[in-house]
Amino acid sequence: MTKKDKPRSEGTQPASEPSKAPKKEQPRAADVQPEIDMPTEVLAETENYTVWLSQEPDGEIQYHIELGTGNVTIHFFQEEWDEFIALMREIVSRS
Repeated sequence: MTKKDKPRSEGTQPASEPSKAPKKEQPRAADVQPEIDMPTEVLAETENYTVWLSQEPDGEIQYHIELGTGNVTIHFFQEEWDEFIALMREIVSRS
């Protein structure tokens, strides 16, 4: 006889099934972010790519390149953006 086939002792209750109702998750402090109004501007857009910028709350500009259907976004601060543009200009000049 296996454990499965073994008869239960009197007074033994079967294990209760977990509740099917979804648990209500409480947000953790790290997950709660205040609503911030960040101005944005689309600089260029094609069917598969979007380049846009946002102004951070501290006033710093951040550049964004969305690749494909928005699954990948690369973020650049000004110094990084300037270096990236210089790199692209070098590539274009070799074409």
